[in-house]
Amino acid sequence: MSTPAISGYTFDSCLGTGACGAVWKSLWNEEFECAVKVLKPGSFHPHYLSWCLERLRREGEHPGLVRVYSYDLTKTPPHLSMTLMPEGTMTMEQLSGRLPPREAWTLLDSLAGTLSWLHAEGIVHTGLSTGNVFVATGPSGDPAVLVSDVGQGWLTDAPVYRLHHQLGFIAPDHWRAATRLLQEGRAQPRDVYAFGVVAWRLLTGSWPRGVKVFDTILASFSEDLNLQPGSFADWLEKEPSSEWPAEPVSKEEAERRRIVEQCLALDPAERFADMKVVMEALKLCALPPPAVATAVDSIAIESSGGLAGGEKVDTGDAFDEGKPSAPRRRFSLKLPKLSLRLQRSREEALPLWRKVLWPALTGFALLGATAAAAYAYKERGERITAMSDLRAALAAKEELSTFLPRAETDAANARSEASAARAEQAAASRHSSVALIASVLATRPIEDSDIPGWRSAVGAVAAQCAAALESAPADASGMEARWQLARLKSALGDEEAALSVLEKLSRDLEAAAIAAAGDFPAEMVRLTGRVESLTGRIMAAAQRTEDAMPHLRRASDSFEKWVAANASDTESARTFAQNLLLEGRGLTTRGQPDQARGALMKIEALVAKPEEAGFGAEDCFLLADAQFELGRLDALQISPDSTAPPDKESPPSPFDPAIARYMDGLKLLLDYDNRNKKSLPCRSRMAGAYFEMGRLLARSANSRDASVAYGESVKLYTELMREQPENAAFTLELATVYNEAAQLIRTSQSGAEGIKEALVYQNFSVTFLRNLNESNPLDNKIRKLLAASLVLNGELLDASGDTAKALERYNEAVGITGDLLSDNTLSENDRRECRRISARGWTGTAGLHERAGPGRRDDTVSALTKAYADWEFSPVEDPADQKKMAWVKEKLNKLKPR
Repeated sequence: MSTPAISGYTFDSCLGTGACGAVWKSLWNEEFECAVKVLKPGSFHPHYLSWCLERLRREGEHPGLVRVYSYDLTKTPPHLSMTLMPEGTMTMEQLSGRLPPREAWTLLDSLAGTLSWLHAEGIVHTGLSTGNVFVATGPSGDPAVLVSDVGQGWLTDAPVYRLHHQLGFIAPDHWRAATRLLQEGRAQPRDVYAFGVVAWRLLTGSWPRGVKVFDTILASFSEDLNLQPGSFADWLEKEPSSEWPAEPVSKEEAERRRIVEQCLALDPAERFADMKVVMEALKLCALPPPAVATAVDSIAIESSGGLAGGEKVDTGDAFDEGKPSAPRRRFSLKLPKLSLRLQRSREEALPLWRKVLWPALTGFALLGATAAAAYAYKERGERITAMSDLRAALAAKEELSTFLPRAETDAANARSEASAARAEQAAASRHSSVALIASVLATRPIEDSDIPGWRSAVGAVAAQCAAALESAPADASGMEARWQLARLKSALGDEEAALSVLEKLSRDLEAAAIAAAGDFPAEMVRLTGRVESLTGRIMAAAQRTEDAMPHLRRASDSFEKWVAANASDTESARTFAQNLLLEGRGLTTRGQPDQARGALMKIEALVAKPEEAGFGAEDCFLLADAQFELGRLDALQISPDSTAPPDKESPPSPFDPAIARYMDGLKLLLDYDNRNKKSLPCRSRMAGAYFEMGRLLARSANSRDASVAYGESVKLYTELMREQPENAAFTLELATVYNEAAQLIRTSQSGAEGIKEALVYQNFSVTFLRNLNESNPLDNKIRKLLAASLVLNGELLDASGDTAKALERYNEAVGITGDLLSDNTLSENDRRECRRISARGWTGTAGLHERAGPGRRDDTVSALTKAYADWEFSPVEDPADQKKMAWVKEKLNKLKPR
């Protein structure tokens, strides 16, 4: 196995391999020891794994999970770094069948607690096995159970041939539909079944079913597996359950065995719902405390009987004899040879007073005399010593009375000087950190693709600066330092930490403004604008528009006051303009176009002009984005049934202002693109703008210019898709453009040739989206767009006369929307859109059944009923959709029995 090459890591040795990759002992930055798991592409689900890792990062560390320091699933090779297990750590596989029951149950209780926490956070492990549960020595010296590989389990889009260690821990129902159950939020029983297998294996050393097969599979780790998931699940369901090797020693253990058996139920409905329920069940049948024995090294007993010779009883631990990594602790109980020593007296029995009383009285007399003499001597010595000490103390009293006040004053001065020195040093450190952060943030690249590398490069410096700024005081300079800290955390991608700093800073600024009573310093006004603007920007990026709007509004108010009095502060003016852009977008989303236009119209006066020396990338993108937003507002004012005038002599088209806005924005971007070739932000903006302008031109019945705009958008998105194959957004946009182009051709070119050409474009869209869906089966946005594309494909196929394929496309589309609508996490807007897509699919299906003749009447009525139900819950604003809904109502009234 070749050593991987990953920037920043020095690899030492391979610690082991599994289904998803190999774990290496490594050094980060030549100083930090860690373990790096190098993942094999195609062996894991990148979307779900990244979701799990990000969720765990937000929730913080858990003592029962192996800590993951960092990860990158987009680079080659994908990898994650985590805690390096200490020497002596063992897996539960190594301990299987080798522990006494009580110790095994203790470890299983700890494992159940960790899995219960994961399920409470909505996280399903998906790959639990005895190979990724570790037992190490905890901080207190007791065994600690650590779970690894969260989110790295087999799903239906990963190969099966390297699943030797996971195979026996996957329930039959998940062999058949692992991804679907995960999407539907019903995958927790998978972890429950796996926990049951882990428990059985730890307690018995064997398997709960299929013993010979799973032992053979483990022994053939070097060979690839060749099995079909469905057939394997059928075999597993027919395998009889294994028997416990011994009877339980208590009623509590018997009840715990019943819990394990319920975890292993083949029917998921008979299993526990999740590990939280399993944990509660285990708590209800806690094992009785063990008998306590005092550890004794050796005991010497003399008695009249016992063992004939010494015997050493060894109670060593249950770890394997041949494992050098296993901790060894021995306690021995020494039972020496017992003997009886009897002495016979050669004299006759003496009287009692001679044998006992007389020696005792003599001893007491001697002891009393000696004690009296010693006491008298001691008393005399103590009196002499006390008098001497008293005279010395009286002599020093006067000197002490003058020395103590002076010493206390000197100590207070020293403390004050030390405190001032520390404060001065901290202030100097914060000042230098603020300056360093400013220089670091000035190097932040414009191109999104360069940001991960930049974050890695400045990570160490950022950590040092953050440490210096964490303890900033609540005064003006401290507030500025904390603002820089929040700005740094946001730039490094830690948005939650940035929001936490900003929230407290906002409260402090508000309190300072109230205390100032109208005399609030101007610098604090600017700082308020910065804090509120960054808060609103982070929330807006997280799609929290309603939460962001109050912050953006307060930021605009503060910046307006500051910029009016400080026109030379171009940085604040640019930040103000960026804030206005976000505020304008939010107001548009809220349905307040006039207020949105008022905010957006202020932007141009706040940034440099293209012909000015200070005009840069940020100014170009800002002005272009403002023009596009204004163009969208102009387009919103155009009535849906508006069209362009038939000839040049007619009055101006209502589409002209919006198209002019897009043209102005595109001109800015084209000029920038001529100077900065291959700029990702520039080309992605241009591609989107051409697409939106093409839509406007298509609405205005200017199909020729619309085709040109769509063509430019396709060209740019194709370039971006090839350069950034891991970025699904570009492929999604390209598929959407192809759909719009197909619709344009369908409406502008009548006849079979137009339908045929439209299908060529639309087939590209279906192909792209199917490929995306295969690699991202949990992405609802992709699935929704695929369903819409399939419906359009079905309509085109229907128009071309290929009714069989059209029906296949409709069925596939309504199947996808049905799955989407069963997802409780779907937003209300997405739910309505899915209903609209489903309604179109059922309408097309009903049309096909109706044309098939009277024999398909029941199928027609069923499809019409489903279509009508979906139309009732979906927006019917598009004229074409309104016609479809009217047709459904009409046909349903005719065909439905009265």
